[in-house]
Amino acid sequence: MTATLQQKGLGIPLIVTTPEEALVALGSLADDCMLRVAVVQMPAAQFAASSLCAALRNRSVPVIILDDGPPDAAADLAFPILALPFFTEDLERILEKLVQNS
Repeated sequence: MTATLQQKGLGIPLIVTTPEEALVALGSLADDCMLRVAVVQMPAAQFAASSLCAALRNRSVPVIILDDGPPDAAADLAFPILALPFFTEDLERILEKLVQNS
């Protein structure tokens, strides 16, 4: 994933392991720091209700959800879902759409 993000000109990823760590990392970034994309591994419905989601929306950061299975029918499908395991081409396809829409 890191190589694909770098090849697409999306910078070096900031990797954290919990939503709480992500919020701390976001809070430590300068206001003018532009985040090109966030890749979050958690169920879409859980993410949509999280403070991490709100923080990323406040920064207008496009989000890709990594999930272990098919999307929950009740999930907020405002985010593209990348089901695990995935191929590089799957990630590239989603990134192309996100970059075009931003």
